[in-house]
Amino acid sequence: MLREFERKLEQADAEREPTERARRIVATIHEFLALGEDHELSAERMRLYIRAEEVARLSPDAAVRLFARLTGFFGPHEQRAQFVLTAWLRAPEAATFAQTWAAANDIVSVSSDLAVWLSNTVRAAGAEVAPDFRTLARAHLVDLVDADFSAYEFAGATSPLWMLLFALGPADRPDWFLHFGDRAAERGDEAEAARRYELADRFGAGVRAKNRLRRLHDLAAYHRVRQGVTATDAVKGPGTPTPYRHLALATAAVMADRSPTAALAEVTRHGGKTLQPLATFLAALTSLRAGDRDAACIRLRELSAVLPESPVLDENVALGANVRLVLGALESDDELIARGAVELVRRFGAGWPERSMVAATTVLTAVSRQDMTLLPELIGSGNLHDTSGRLDRLRIDAAREYLAQAALATVFARSGEADEHVARARQVLSGAVGAEVDELRNTAARIAEVAPRLRDIAAPERPLDRLAYAALRADGVVQPWTEAALRLWSEHTAEDRGAGDSHSLHHLAIAEHARAYQLEIAGDDGAFASWRQAHAAWARVWADDRFWERLGTRLQAAAPDHTPAELARIVDEARGELPAQVLEPQVTRVQELRRDQLPRARAHLDLIRTAPFAPADIARARGRLAREAGTQIRRLTREGQHDRALHEARAWIEIDPDNVPLAEQALDVGIELVETERERGEDWAERSRPTLERLAALVDPLRAELGLSARQLITRGRPSTDDQDRLAFAAKLARHEFWLGAATLVSTADRTQANPYADRTGFRTALSHFQTALTLGVPAIAPYSSARELLVSAGKLEQAAQGGGVVGFF
Repeated sequence: MLREFERKLEQADAEREPTERARRIVATIHEFLALGEDHELSAERMRLYIRAEEVARLSPDAAVRLFARLTGFFGPHEQRAQFVLTAWLRAPEAATFAQTWAAANDIVSVSSDLAVWLSNTVRAAGAEVAPDFRTLARAHLVDLVDADFSAYEFAGATSPLWMLLFALGPADRPDWFLHFGDRAAERGDEAEAARRYELADRFGAGVRAKNRLRRLHDLAAYHRVRQGVTATDAVKGPGTPTPYRHLALATAAVMADRSPTAALAEVTRHGGKTLQPLATFLAALTSLRAGDRDAACIRLRELSAVLPESPVLDENVALGANVRLVLGALESDDELIARGAVELVRRFGAGWPERSMVAATTVLTAVSRQDMTLLPELIGSGNLHDTSGRLDRLRIDAAREYLAQAALATVFARSGEADEHVARARQVLSGAVGAEVDELRNTAARIAEVAPRLRDIAAPERPLDRLAYAALRADGVVQPWTEAALRLWSEHTAEDRGAGDSHSLHHLAIAEHARAYQLEIAGDDGAFASWRQAHAAWARVWADDRFWERLGTRLQAAAPDHTPAELARIVDEARGELPAQVLEPQVTRVQELRRDQLPRARAHLDLIRTAPFAPADIARARGRLAREAGTQIRRLTREGQHDRALHEARAWIEIDPDNVPLAEQALDVGIELVETERERGEDWAERSRPTLERLAALVDPLRAELGLSARQLITRGRPSTDDQDRLAFAAKLARHEFWLGAATLVSTADRTQANPYADRTGFRTALSHFQTALTLGVPAIAPYSSARELLVSAGKLEQAAQGGGVVGFF
């Protein structure tokens, strides 16, 4: 082997390129160390060291890794180790630094003198140490400790790693612990950050550590509230809450419909000048949410008078801006909105829409009405540049929305409303350029031209309609509806008069809808009969081809420069959108009434379910409710408030019991609960089982309706369907059945182990749940992939009450 070793060294020496020569020398030495005899290795020891020094001149990183192996074979050689390490300190390679540090650590770990020499050399930071080395070493060692902090936190001060960190600075452990705490805090690991700050305190960081802990918990409260978490314990954090956390608790209370009074009182007493205005603002929003608009406005006016209004980046300027924006929106004060908008844009530039508590479109419209000269500043031109284009996109989208509303108002002959929307679109687009903007301006011009002509064409032409319109005037004021006008239109549309009926029918639908609105606002139960009559009238309008054909003809007469295809598209869009617009009030009322007027909310849902429109239109309205429910349920589930989430799901299902997406949202509560309880350890099955069973009872009627009950699945199999909502529900139901089976199996096994005479029927119940889950189709991922194994275990345990691997698995 020695001759082969020498031959390969000669070949390596013949290589002219330095890096390749170093690589071949290193490979030859490694081969020799692996294959050489002990006596050969001992005899060549010095030559191997010399060769390592030669490699250090060519490739320092490779030399350090080689020398680490030589040290393992022959023990430390401090003088030659210093030579190799010095070469590395002068010219480290970034790509291989991690590997080289591991080797260097092996070298200096066998000799405390070498470790001291390395740290002193780095601390001196003279010609022997390249600036890159300090940068690479700090970055790598900090990542190393941060990734496995518990392995290094109590390592002795003579540890090579800590000696080098102290040499790089800071020079004491408390400062480093604070630094590592900061890193954990930056990535959102609150528990680990707190532990590191507490360690820093134990090692002598004192007030600095306590301040960081307080700031950590304050920021954690802030982020939880921003994420929608409202549970008191989650927001409060450990220890006595600071005034800032009391403010977060008050905010969470408002979000969860709880009283924030106690928390706000703490902020007022101890929050100082910085937090007290925030507390007052939150109190104003609380009053507004409770429906006390006057009290909210009084507080907001007081705040507006004392908060600074200045372009200087004062810490309260964002609060002052939003106070003025909200107050301006409440009091329809465009001047106040404009002042608040200017404050926001001067502080946050193009990011002002994200900081505004009033919809950006509302702000733009108010500013355009108040002072057109402010629009360039608000939309990112002039001295402010929106490089992302967000603000240009915002005003284009706002203008597009205004024009869509204007077009719809034009189609239904509401020319005054159309004119208002066109004016807003033009104001928002003022000064903008581009192809999209030009297209929108052309659209605005066409609508402005068509609206008055269509208004003239749509004016009542027949004596009966003129008479009904006259009946809308009461006490000198035109009303949206009167009994006399309704009677005239109702009598006329009840008779078969051919083509003239649809014209009066449209008037009847508008008047019936107006009456229903008025009765609903007054809380009159007679509103429901009016809603049904309005729905029936609108459904007849929607289904009457003659009405839409005549509307297209009128549009063509009013806008002769438009192609028939363009006008047909406008009419088709209006017709297609009509059912959603008609049902929108019911969707809104269900959302408003579900908390404290459940019977009335159910009555509005019944109006949606029985509306005389296409099933797809009704499904779209109910789908909006399911999405609203899902938002609430997911928020509570995220916070760990599973009982409240279950209550929320039950309330929604009571309103709309056969809404498939709603039932799917309810099942999510149980799945999330059981996964949370499993993480807590023992007794998860006993704690989860009652909620899982309540959820099963809650969705049982819908299961039976869809053919997904256990008995139906056994006798008929899983029904086939292309309905995506039903497919999603079946998939979620399979997971729920799996967990209900697992919880029943484990809790029954635990009971029989503690008491041999305990009820064992749970094994048979678990068996049924697993069979159902498998029939529905559980996913092929853990733990669901164990469903068949658990099915077998449940069968065995049903026959003989003996423990099995199943209990240990969970």
